[in-house]
Amino acid sequence: MSRSLELAKPLDFSQPVNFEMLLEHAWGLIEHAVHARHDPFHTPVLGTSDEHGSDQRVVVLRGFDPTTRRLWFHSDLRSPKLAVLERDPRVSWLLYHPAARLQLRIRALAEIHTSDALVEAAWQKSAVLGRRCYCGIAPGEISAEPNHGLNQALLDREPTLAESEVGRPNFCLIATTIRSLDWLQLQFNGNYRAQFNWADDGSYTAQWVTP
Repeated sequence: MSRSLELAKPLDFSQPVNFEMLLEHAWGLIEHAVHARHDPFHTPVLGTSDEHGSDQRVVVLRGFDPTTRRLWFHSDLRSPKLAVLERDPRVSWLLYHPAARLQLRIRALAEIHTSDALVEAAWQKSAVLGRRCYCGIAPGEISAEPNHGLNQALLDREPTLAESEVGRPNFCLIATTIRSLDWLQLQFNGNYRAQFNWADDGSYTAQWVTP
C-alpha cells in the first residue's frame, strides 16, 4: 500500500495509540497535502480576527516544516489581510480529511515574509501563469462593476517570464508557527480527541479529552 493511502486511513484505536503517533499521522497528512492538489488538506481554512470579529478564507497550503511546526501559504502583499496580521498575528487553521476522518484545529502565530530566502525560493518555484494574479489590481479594491482584477494585457495569455516579474513586489509568503492543536478523529463506535500545546522551546504537553 502506498504511503498516501496508508496515511489516509484512520488510526486504529483497537491497538495502543500514543500522542507521538497522533502527531506523526497528522504531520504526514499535512506534508503529503502540500504537493497533492486534490488532497483535502491542500486547501485548508485560515481564520483571522479584526475589529469586526472573526474572518475566514480558504488558502492553498504551500509548505510545511514539521520540525519548526510551520505551515505557509502565498499572498498578495497588498491584500487587506496583511494589515490584519500585522495588528494581530494570531491565526487559526481548520483542516478536515474525510478518508482519515480527521479534523485538525490549529492555533498559530503568523509572520509575513517579503524578501528573505524562504519567499524568494517560493517565487522562483511558482508557475509563471500563477504569477499573473500579482500583476494586476490590488485585492479588495472597490469596483463599480464585476472586476477580475487581472492585467488586461495578460487576460487571455500566460505572461512571459520577464512580464511575470512585475508581480514580484506584490508577492509575499505568510508562515505560521503552530502553538496548539486540537486533534479529533471521528469513529462510528466513538470519536477520539486530544489537545497539544507547545512551549517556546519546542516541547509540548498533551492530554486526551472527550469529543
